[in-house]
Amino acid sequence: MLQSLHIKNVALIDEAELIVGEGLNILSGETGAGKSMIIDSLGLILGGKAGKDVIRTGQDNASVTAVFSVDDGLKPVLSELGVDVAEDDALIITRQISSTGKGTCRINGVLATVAMLRQVGAVLVDIHGQHEHQSLLSQLRHISLLDKFADSAASSVKDKLADAIRKYRDVSRKIAAIGDGGSAKARLEMLLYQQAEIEEVNPQGGDDRRLEKLRDVLVNSVKIKELTGAALNLLYQDESGDTAFERMTKAAAQLHELAKLDGETAKFADAVDVMVTTLRETCRDIYAYSDNLADGGGDLPGTESESSKIDKIERKLEQLHMLKKKYGGSVGAVLQHLEHVKTEIEELRSSDERLEQLGQEKRALSREVSDLCAALSAIRKEYAATITAGVSAALADLGMPDAMFDVEITRSQAFGTNGFDRVEFMISANKGEPLKPLAKIASGGEMSRVMLALKSVLADTDEIETFIFDEIDAGISGRTAQMVAEKLSRLARGRQILCITHLPQIAALADAHFLIEKHSDSESTRTTVVPLDDEACVYELARLTGGAKITDATLTAAREMKRLAREVMQL
Repeated sequence: MLQSLHIKNVALIDEAELIVGEGLNILSGETGAGKSMIIDSLGLILGGKAGKDVIRTGQDNASVTAVFSVDDGLKPVLSELGVDVAEDDALIITRQISSTGKGTCRINGVLATVAMLRQVGAVLVDIHGQHEHQSLLSQLRHISLLDKFADSAASSVKDKLADAIRKYRDVSRKIAAIGDGGSAKARLEMLLYQQAEIEEVNPQGGDDRRLEKLRDVLVNSVKIKELTGAALNLLYQDESGDTAFERMTKAAAQLHELAKLDGETAKFADAVDVMVTTLRETCRDIYAYSDNLADGGGDLPGTESESSKIDKIERKLEQLHMLKKKYGGSVGAVLQHLEHVKTEIEELRSSDERLEQLGQEKRALSREVSDLCAALSAIRKEYAATITAGVSAALADLGMPDAMFDVEITRSQAFGTNGFDRVEFMISANKGEPLKPLAKIASGGEMSRVMLALKSVLADTDEIETFIFDEIDAGISGRTAQMVAEKLSRLARGRQILCITHLPQIAALADAHFLIEKHSDSESTRTTVVPLDDEACVYELARLTGGAKITDATLTAAREMKRLAREVMQL
């Protein structure tokens, strides 16, 4: 919810700050004092239109900064919009408007667009009155609000419906993949070609890396043969007999003779015997490595020349590269694709039988989806009647006894995870007028009261915590004003409401009260925002009740009104 609003150089406001809390926050003041400028400034933060005319005369730019505290429930929604909330749950939105026509928007210090402000604002604040930002006017939201009102009764059916639709679409995709006879045949031919193409190369896991290594060895085969031959000559096979093996064998014989004379030296002879054995095995491994190199690492005929072997490896690598490029980027992906191809070939070869089976599944799922849509529609109609009765009663309490409200549920041609219903809230504000969509309400005062009635009934289903009501008191007084005030107070419990009002019945129930005043001197006019303490609240109630002249009687009446309001607030 909104914590503070800082306004600078907007219209008549030089600089003002509004610090608000939970509950009912009242803004009052003389007509023309600039109360709506506060709401207009907040509208700028929510992505409202901003022209040069909003900038205070004589200034080059205007700015508005709003600080919101965000609860855990809204964080995932904001995250989907690409907005990260600070660790202290704060969300700071700033908008600057320049006389040059350029402006900047920031969300938690990060540059944003006006469109982003509108998206974020839609989940933070609802403004009801003469302004554009009214979420309940969106017909697209009506079905979700109705379903939330129906709670578990609707959600359990919707979960089953979503699962059935997922299965239905999956079966439909499989049927489309098999297609008719002609397309199935063409698909089969293509898959058989892919299978033959891959199997002709016969790739094995790690082939590309192994062949690249073998190619590098063959390219350096002459140098490798020189090195291995030289090493073997020194270690084992030099005709002169002066090899490491010969010398170590002779040394071992001498040490064994020594051990006969001194048993303590037997360990030396044993150690050299181990070295002789190790050397013999190592030389055998070197011989095997040299022979394996000669026949192409076991992959290629040993009688071929190195250049011929390298050419064959290069061709195999080129074939592998082509397969990887076409079928997934790696030999493993190519082999995986081959398995998918084989599976689909089997399915296509038995396509007639498979199509019949899938057709039966689709028809059964279609019946299931239709039944679930009908069940969901019946639940909605039941709860729609409850909403209709509740809103109609609330409208009568709010001074609109002739208003008619209805939740219109019609069937659309297509179905989806919301079923086959189209839901729209309809209203007739006056006797004799036909029911029309909420957006067609012309009067700002009527709009605010309809929204208040809807909010009072749907309060528990709406995640938005901050509501703004402007002109809600237009054309009402007396008992109706008192009913409006009490509904606002009840709605404000656990939420935040900012309400502009001229009615003392509404202002008396304020949890926080702000006075909007206009001051003029010889050079300029400016609007200020002043938070009122208890005594100042009483004085403002007296002004709202008695007009410009405040008397002891009006002050006494204002104190009594405030006392009675506290009793109402405790109910």
